[in-house]
Amino acid sequence: MEHLARKMAESIGRSLGRSDEEIAVMAYGFIGILQFFAIFLCSLVIGILFGFWIETVVVFLSVGFLRRFTGGAHSSGIYHCLVYSVFFVSIISAAAHYWLPLLPMPVNGVICGAIFAFGYVMIALKAPVTPPNKPCRTEKKRKRLRRGAFLSLSLFAIFVLLTFIAQNYISRLFTIGLSLAVSTLWQVTMMTKAGAAFVICFDSLFMKKR
Repeated sequence: MEHLARKMAESIGRSLGRSDEEIAVMAYGFIGILQFFAIFLCSLVIGILFGFWIETVVVFLSVGFLRRFTGGAHSSGIYHCLVYSVFFVSIISAAAHYWLPLLPMPVNGVICGAIFAFGYVMIALKAPVTPPNKPCRTEKKRKRLRRGAFLSLSLFAIFVLLTFIAQNYISRLFTIGLSLAVSTLWQVTMMTKAGAAFVICFDSLFMKKR
């Protein structure tokens, strides 16, 4: 993936007369784009094979959207991130499609309420959580990202509430709402020290198996 990204950047950059530094920036951007599509396509294939592709799309998009504002722990390598993301997108999607609907409605209601309450607290205390190489340098930007996180979380909560109300009429909406709630929990957890420690542990296991 990195090799392909560099080749693409080199080809386009040289044709446009860009400097080596600009080509390196382009390559970094291409890596991100290729990684995005690789995670999405691998997750989607698994979702199609096991019957939860709609939940997979919801989880993938909602985590990515909320992460833009909250930040969170990052895996240390491209392929680590690919395996990690595909695995957990699939697990969350399967849970929302197969397992959580087996619980009584009041239990799911309490779980989702607790998730969003936890999300509001974590956003208020921590958002945005930025990596050391891309720190959020201004308070103005921090406030803007925090406002975006609160707004996103509120929209998610409203949608989940509506799916609970409508689930007697359109049952698949209920699992979509559950997908949104559980993916919110996952992304908010990635803002915590426990989430960061989990990612580090996953990276360590991945590296030992190579």
